[in-house]
Amino acid sequence: MESVGLAEKQIEVSTSGFFHHGLKLLFDKGPIFLTQLFSAALIFFVAIVVARLASRSIRNLLQRRESHTLAPVAATVTRILIVGGGLITALSQVGINVGAILAGAGIVGLAVGFGAQTLVKDLLSGFFLIFDDVIAVGDTIIVDSIEGIVESVGMRMTAVRAFDGKLWYFPNGSITRVGNASRDWSRVVVEVGVAYDTDIDRALLLLKQIADELAQEKPAQFIEPPQSQGILSLGDSAVNLRVVAKVRPVENAEIERELRKRIKIEFAANQIEIPFPHRVVIEKAMSVQPLGE
Repeated sequence: MESVGLAEKQIEVSTSGFFHHGLKLLFDKGPIFLTQLFSAALIFFVAIVVARLASRSIRNLLQRRESHTLAPVAATVTRILIVGGGLITALSQVGINVGAILAGAGIVGLAVGFGAQTLVKDLLSGFFLIFDDVIAVGDTIIVDSIEGIVESVGMRMTAVRAFDGKLWYFPNGSITRVGNASRDWSRVVVEVGVAYDTDIDRALLLLKQIADELAQEKPAQFIEPPQSQGILSLGDSAVNLRVVAKVRPVENAEIERELRKRIKIEFAANQIEIPFPHRVVIEKAMSVQPLGE
């Protein structure tokens, strides 16, 4: 019984000593720790506010410069960098070894990178698509035989709305070639065939007049005056002529449709034949003899 009582007293003494030591440590180190904790919280809060203001400013600046594709990516990267820097500074304020955390994060990131090479490829390709300004939101492009309008360009994936309404998603790492019809200018190319007995000089002159009248009516869409390029080829049933013009980006389809309509009307009014293939069907009468005769 005495040994049990002695053990209980020793436990009470050790507990009491630990409690007093904890109180002494709290009174000695508590104010310093609370100050450090407050400083860390303040630094992190300021980093969040600055990140939000900086990302908003960058987004507005790039959108004013019509960089709608780069704006959200740049704003997100800015916010991540500022908040990350603030978090690292806040952790160092409370005595946490940030260097060891960064080293461990680097090792983990390296392991993840080896296991997600496709994802890394998509991210890098997306960065260069945006940085090199290859495509942007609103551009009309052709990628993998799909033609449509770019709806979004992310770091990992690009979304293209085809003209039939389908929304196609392309991983950025799989995009190797892109045809962009929204840059600088487009070319109108209209070919028309006339009969072999047509006065070619008259037909070429009329073709040029039709194109020039359209250019005068829509001067904002034409960059250069139309050109009648003469005889393109000698077909089976027609002499093929061609007229071309340089127009604003993505305006070529509308101009080509209007030009074809006017050519049809004016050629018909001036008795210039646009030939089309004819098919001749020959029927032969066959006599059938009854069997047994």
